Amino acid sequence: MNNSLIVKAKEFKAALNKLELEMFKDKDVAVQVDQDLSLPSWIFMRISSYFLKAANELSFGEMENLKLQGWLKQLEKTNFAHLKDE
Repeated sequence: MNNSLIVKAKEFKAALNKLELEMFKDKDVAVQVDQDLSLPSWIFMRISSYFLKAANELSFGEMENLKLQGWLKQLEKTNFAHLKDE
């Protein structure tokens, strides 16, 4: 049996716009999608354009990926010059 799900752009956009964007302000957001679910790429673009208006960081996948992204971002900002001659 094939349980299909059809996502309609107009309805998806309306549902997304009902979310309170303010609650995501300056937050890190991870979006997890079931691996068995096949979604068109426009959905990910729509989610990205919506959440990046307020969110600090956006990641698709496991929460660990988002944590790793944050950790790497902090490493990039860190000045290690004092360790050069160590």
